[in-house]
Amino acid sequence: MSATRASHFAALIALMAVQVVPPTSAQDRTPAQPAPAAQTPGSGATHPLARWLDARTFTVRTRYNYIEGARDRTQRNRMQAQVQIRAGFKIDEAGRYRVHAGLFTGNAFDSGWNSTGIGTGDGTAKIYLKQLSVEAEPWKGIELQYGSVDSTRGQSTEITTHDNDAYLTAGRVSVRRPREAFFDDITVSVGYLGYLDTPFVFDRTGAFSRQNYWQLIASKQVLPRLTLSTDYSVIADDGMLRQGAAWRVDQPLVDTVAGEYGVRLRGGSHQTAFAFSGEKQVAGVRVQAGYANVDPVFGLLNGDAYGAGNRVFTTGSFPLPLDLRASWFVQKEISPPLTSTNDVRVDLILTWNVLNTLKRAGAVP
Repeated sequence: MSATRASHFAALIALMAVQVVPPTSAQDRTPAQPAPAAQTPGSGATHPLARWLDARTFTVRTRYNYIEGARDRTQRNRMQAQVQIRAGFKIDEAGRYRVHAGLFTGNAFDSGWNSTGIGTGDGTAKIYLKQLSVEAEPWKGIELQYGSVDSTRGQSTEITTHDNDAYLTAGRVSVRRPREAFFDDITVSVGYLGYLDTPFVFDRTGAFSRQNYWQLIASKQVLPRLTLSTDYSVIADDGMLRQGAAWRVDQPLVDTVAGEYGVRLRGGSHQTAFAFSGEKQVAGVRVQAGYANVDPVFGLLNGDAYGAGNRVFTTGSFPLPLDLRASWFVQKEISPPLTSTNDVRVDLILTWNVLNTLKRAGAVP
């Protein structure tokens, strides 16, 4: 992105903030009241870490991962492990200004798992600081971020956007003031998407001085049960337009239907990706099934579980005792080419929500 284009886009961000934040209203200058401080279970005392720590995620997962290519060639047959830890460190007591950090396994942009050494692949226990950013909410409904952050997807998923383990270095403005801005959420990101095999944030500090990416995404609940999102993003002058929708229908066979579509605008060649699915929950068991179609060139940064091609998939989960949850993901490519390395995939996952366990024990707020 040229310096002129970047300066114009920065001006657009500033204009958005001015338009939705009336400067003469004392109420708008005052952020929302913070939630009551977390208390230690079994007592009325505020947790001693509540002033400083906003614990967001701490999960540990183990997964059986099987991937088969065309002609029944086994690509992966292994056990894997995953750790995800997200936390905010509050600069002020209300938590309006904070530092966010995220520790994750996985050694690449599209990888969030470590091989255990059981089955194919060598084992590793490495964990990386992939996310590190400063966050501020100077006014109610206006959030600013800068640093190494996650992707924003709206109602779309990793099928047509970026892998769930993605990271990018960006400045971001989120406006969540539908009364003034119409949309429930408007988010603008400007920064750098790259260093795909360099997960550790301090090994990719060069991204802070480079720009090749920007995104504008907006979401709106247009009906009581229907939410839509649309986004336009550019990576090195390669445009992407995406839309997503989720509709809660509450029918006997399906609770929610969802759809998403993306098109890559490059030199008159419009590679596309789309997917649709239905979800149903019965007695605590959540089941989702769907179809995905991703053109080969489009599927470069999307979820590695899907990649490119036509495939049917199912995923789901159900709770277990002791903060555990079992889940699965199964997909089958339709008419795969002989070079396919992702014809069949089976993931069987066991998740421990460590954060819930620690909160019940009073170890974290």
